[in-house]
Amino acid sequence: MPWQSLKHALWFNAVGTALLGVVLIAAAGPLAGLFSAYSGAVPPLLMTGAGVVCLLFAVDLAWAARRSDRGVGFARLLTLADAGLVLALPLVMLVAASRLSLWGQLLLADLALITAFLVWCQWRGLGAPAVALDARR
Repeated sequence: MPWQSLKHALWFNAVGTALLGVVLIAAAGPLAGLFSAYSGAVPPLLMTGAGVVCLLFAVDLAWAARRSDRGVGFARLLTLADAGLVLALPLVMLVAASRLSLWGQLLLADLALITAFLVWCQWRGLGAPAVALDARR
């Protein structure tokens, strides 16, 4: 379960982000069509770029998961980046509302909700050592 430890949360996020990146790259054209309110509103290159960013972020998450027992600074930074995405997605949805189809809006809302869950799992994992130390006093 991703909420049991920071390491599990980071690995869960890394795998999901990598899968999303592969799908965005492999199906950039059809996904751009699904997201577009009208022809050409969302270019396939945007999907490909988002996929590459997802793959790079997944590598960072996997690296942090491997090192989660040695320090949490980088994991905290990645968690804050995910939280930034959760806050930015509704703004993107508002600004690009005329270009996004209903499916585009729904998929971005789903991404925001899933990412918020991952932020919660990681944040909980980041706080777990401190809670364990306080319990011993």
